Amino acid sequence: MIPIRVIILSVLVFGSGYGVEEDDTNLVDYYEQLINIEYENAAKYKLDKNAKRYKPDSEKQNTDFGTYDFIIVGSGSTGSVIANRLTEINNWNVLLIEAGGYENNFTDIPAMTTISLLSDYNWGFLSVPQKTSCLGMKNQRCPFPRGRALGGTTVVNGLAYSRGSQESFNQWAKMGFPEWSYDKVLPYYIKAEDYPTEWKEGQEIVIDSDVHGKDGPLIVEFSEPESKEYPNYIGANEDLGYKVIDLNAGTDEGVSKAPTNTQHGRRYSAYKAYIKPAESRGNLKIITQSYVTKLIIENSTATGVRFAHNGKYYTAKASKEIIVSAGSISSPQILMLSGIGPKKHLKSKKINLIKNLEVGSALREHIGISLYFSSNYTLENKQLREYIQEFLRGVGGLAAPGPNDAFGFYQTKVETIENYPDIELILVPNFGNVTKDFSEKILNLKDVTYQTYTKQDPNKRIFRIDLFGLHTHSTGTLRLNSNNPFDYPLIDPNLLTDKNNRDINTLFEAINMVMKLIQTPSMKKIDTQLVIPQLPACRNLKKLSQPFWECVIHQVGHPVYHPVGTCPMGQVVDENLKVYGVDKLRVADASIFPLTLTGHPNAPCVMLGEKVSDIIKSLYGVK
Repeated sequence: MIPIRVIILSVLVFGSGYGVEEDDTNLVDYYEQLINIEYENAAKYKLDKNAKRYKPDSEKQNTDFGTYDFIIVGSGSTGSVIANRLTEINNWNVLLIEAGGYENNFTDIPAMTTISLLSDYNWGFLSVPQKTSCLGMKNQRCPFPRGRALGGTTVVNGLAYSRGSQESFNQWAKMGFPEWSYDKVLPYYIKAEDYPTEWKEGQEIVIDSDVHGKDGPLIVEFSEPESKEYPNYIGANEDLGYKVIDLNAGTDEGVSKAPTNTQHGRRYSAYKAYIKPAESRGNLKIITQSYVTKLIIENSTATGVRFAHNGKYYTAKASKEIIVSAGSISSPQILMLSGIGPKKHLKSKKINLIKNLEVGSALREHIGISLYFSSNYTLENKQLREYIQEFLRGVGGLAAPGPNDAFGFYQTKVETIENYPDIELILVPNFGNVTKDFSEKILNLKDVTYQTYTKQDPNKRIFRIDLFGLHTHSTGTLRLNSNNPFDYPLIDPNLLTDKNNRDINTLFEAINMVMKLIQTPSMKKIDTQLVIPQLPACRNLKKLSQPFWECVIHQVGHPVYHPVGTCPMGQVVDENLKVYGVDKLRVADASIFPLTLTGHPNAPCVMLGEKVSDIIKSLYGVK
């Protein structure tokens, strides 16, 4: 039997579900067996170190896969949207190529997000060894989980729906991209959303209905009722003068219940929102378990793609455009393998240069750490079957939206631009005592880091606050390991290396903010106590001093799985996301973001898909 504290990373409950009867024994039995099997599989699973599972035995065979108007490489948050919107035009034929397969009943369970990362649904990327962050991880390598499925990372992410602040997009406009200002992107958020307009009595939720959509394909929900810690956490924010606001209304500082992409307590991925409704269209061809190795470029024009599928190579042609939407790790890799990238780097890998562009030269990431706290709340004593019965009604711990209960955005003194919050705090209630084995596999932690930082008292109800630095000034790189398309790329986030130390100072200010929160009357009511990290590297420093916290940040500070900027606007693509110097080729995903956002990248990627679809339709004179 699975230890329930390992499974339930956060315990809160959702609104009414599918109407499944509580005593439906067969379904309860099914889910109990499913969870046990998947948990056992995860415990044994070894993440891939390369993509050689896709490699055909022979390099010679090359089968014609036909000609399409558009080819989309990747079906994540953006590619899914584009596939749906382009196939609205009946006489456009679209090929969607995806390396993964379909999601399943297990990935639909929000609380299983972490366990799902130990499966084929995760590419399992790791960074190169770091010198300034992830020092408490094995070989100082940071994990970079990325989704491998129809729906991309929306099949394994934390489900957060976070648009980004108004100033985030206005910063893009100030960089020379006026069509990506907040006012220009807002209509596409509204188009995408099915945002809630009602909630249970007693919930303290603010929604600005004027800036939200109600008829879009992407469902957004708020969890209810809140976790035990939630009222005190909201009260602590109010004690410090921060209001409950609509964090998806372009507003600035404040706190809110976490909006998530769920439907009746089940994951609502980009696949469900955009691909599934379009699958029956005769003009959409979807091929899964297919790995793109190269773009075919002739006379500076993209004409097709080469991909591996079921032990063979195939070539597909595009008469209108190819849209690369494989994400911030794989999109730049595909471009460089195809001869689009930094001249010196491609020459060193013996790749013929087609266009000299700074692909992979400006990787940006949010940086995060976690702090753990005890309180006087006691543990719940429930069995797995009870949680399953609740889940079948769309409520309970298994229906919890990943680890997120409340979001807050705040501006520190480090950020000089007005109305531009630079830190995010996330309340993670009733954080389970994740086992050593899973910590090592998922977080790549050294044993000593687990023992002195992550491991918690299993007899106490522990909650966590995640701290993110949002406007990182450090930039990293993504480079090819070789000219072999089945080798994973070299990912170097290079965090905490900015010359003026703004990034580490921002995280230190975030820690100060958390310490103020836990000292408020609201948090003292539940006897909130910091669990002080005991990391050996920081042991000789004065506890809770700035040098101590800076040491902790270097040890456990890590990318929070929001990579952007590896094919950025202005360097690799223009404002319409067309690759400079190569006709009929676009990149559309988080890799084109010129800066990180005050928020998470999933919702902006959906917006991006809606916007670029209209750009493409406009180019060809259709609506």
